[in-house]
Amino acid sequence: MKKCLSLLKNCLYHCTTVAMFRYAAPHCLESSFSQNKTHAAHEEAVTCQTVMLPDPITVLDTASLATAIDLLFRHRIKNLPVVDSQGVYQGLFGIHTLMRHVLPRAATLDESARISDLTFVHDTLDNLKERLTGRLAEPVLRFADTALRPVAPNESLAETLLLLYRHRHNLPVVDPASGRLLGLVTYWGILAQLTGRPA
Repeated sequence: MKKCLSLLKNCLYHCTTVAMFRYAAPHCLESSFSQNKTHAAHEEAVTCQTVMLPDPITVLDTASLATAIDLLFRHRIKNLPVVDSQGVYQGLFGIHTLMRHVLPRAATLDESARISDLTFVHDTLDNLKERLTGRLAEPVLRFADTALRPVAPNESLAETLLLLYRHRHNLPVVDPASGRLLGLVTYWGILAQLTGRPA
């Protein structure tokens, strides 16, 4: 009798365990799948808005070249988004675009017409300074890169990094509907995100 009771007890135990497994396993799998989906959705949601610098320093399109250069020096930055009085993005001004206007025109043409050997050019530092000084009163928009394509806030992180690599400029982030500047993706900002250091 004791032996029979023992066998019956073991049988009930195993049946209960199997039943619990059959009920719990699908729910555990569903919960795990749901968590993975949530994690994947979070990973996919990483966009340029995640890494951009919000409210960057800007310069008005009506400001002079001298004002824009002062801002570059004061804040020790390479680029300034140019905006109108409504905050609508107009172009990107920076050291690179400034150099384009200081160098001889023959050196800054497109690849097919560019002259790579400038040994025949005998400009001195004083010549370059004079050339720049003569244009300091002009509107900064004349010196801005207006061809650089801004990115939308929902641009994927991978696409943003690729554009940053290709253009070698900080990237303005613009609201597609209004054209207003939202932020700036910078090399320092990306480096800070990758290394966990403050920008």
